[in-house]
Amino acid sequence: MVARTSVSKAVVAKSAVKRKPVVARSKALSLRAVAVHQDIQQGLAFEELEAFQQQSQLPVAAIHRILLLPPRTWQRRKSEGRLKVFESDRLWRLMRLFGKATELFEGNVSAASAWFQQPVEGLGGCSPIEMVETEVGAREVEDLIGRLEHGVFS
Repeated sequence: MVARTSVSKAVVAKSAVKRKPVVARSKALSLRAVAVHQDIQQGLAFEELEAFQQQSQLPVAAIHRILLLPPRTWQRRKSEGRLKVFESDRLWRLMRLFGKATELFEGNVSAASAWFQQPVEGLGGCSPIEMVETEVGAREVEDLIGRLEHGVFS
């Protein structure tokens, strides 16, 4: 079994990965994906949510909206100590994309947070944080980040 690490730290922090042969990389990625899948299936610890919110500097209200967690449910999850599967999945999606945005801004969390909350022309005037509410929107944010990383401005 793969040891659990802090998911939010792993997502927000830019990782330095040595290049391995393609087969070794794909196996390592597969094992990591399985571990993340299992973590989501168990429900991420509420501490991961709190740590991510503090690190990302994103407004709590926006995270409530994305996770579909009204304030009373948020408090209940806090006392239970664990999120439900669908909430964990939505949190993982948010953390993954915020991590990519942080990498786009070369590790500057404040800049990534500001960009994530502002309307972006490449997203039809919507903010990335609005788009992350759905899988389709999240894919558009990820695609835009990829284009920006490669200098394709749209």
